Amino acid sequence: FSSAFCWFISSSLASAEPTTLVWPQAPDQGRIEYLYSFSKPEDLKIEKNTGSKILSFIFGKGKSGEERLVRPQGIAVRAGIIYVTDTGQGCLHVFNEKDKKYFSISKAGDSLLRSPVGVAVDQKGTIYVSDSQLNRVFIFNSKILFRGELGAGKFSRPTGIAVDDSSGRIY
Repeated sequence: FSSAFCWFISSSLASAEPTTLVWPQAPDQGRIEYLYSFSKPEDLKIEKNTGSKILSFIFGKGKSGEERLVRPQGIAVRAGIIYVTDTGQGCLHVFNEKDKKYFSISKAGDSLLRSPVGVAVDQKGTIYVSDSQLNRVFIFNSKILFRGELGAGKFSRPTGIAVDDSSGRIY
């Protein structure tokens, strides 16, 4: 802030008259629209598939004791599917709103996800998840099957990740 701006605020606060300060000026019509929020599959009216129900029965329902977002970090959306990384549970949540299905991924090959931060999905449905504690990017195909990893021994705490569909590059 400039000194003139600060002086304006301090001098107007000293007066008895109320002052309304709007800077920058608000747009005529709002540009952001609230659609909805969610933190668990039920918020999107998503039913778990039979396989997920069996896995939850055998292995439990995540580290927090329930299936919900604990510390969501990254989000990607492609073809009606919402992907959310969760550092609190060490997993990738997959919400398929169109098919009303939900499941989560906490394992990539032989590794358990520890701190999945970023997520990106390319036009083929390939999913890229960056894990800042394991210093790697894990790759899953469109059917959520583990396909490989990038950066073992080369990355240092990767966070954000993006995919450029036109060039096929990962950033």
